[in-house]
Amino acid sequence: MITQAVVSWATEIWAWFLGLFDDVKIPDFAMHPPSALKTITQWLDGFSVWFPWDAFSTFIIGTVAFVLTCFLVRAVRTAIGHLPFIGGNG
Repeated sequence: MITQAVVSWATEIWAWFLGLFDDVKIPDFAMHPPSALKTITQWLDGFSVWFPWDAFSTFIIGTVAFVLTCFLVRAVRTAIGHLPFIGGNG
């Protein structure tokens, strides 16, 4: 379930990025994950008896969101640091 959501978000972000260019056609294989990925997610779902995925989903999503936020803040600070009119190193 989590993997499917992440793959769905990734394909939507990829489609948005490619949509910025007018002449790019998104191939069908790039918009739909392979069936092997669906098989892996079903296989991992079978381990829910031993590993409570629901209990850890909030923790996993929160951790990933925190790391991505930290990366984004660092990237923005670095980009701003290169602007000469703000006092960066140009």
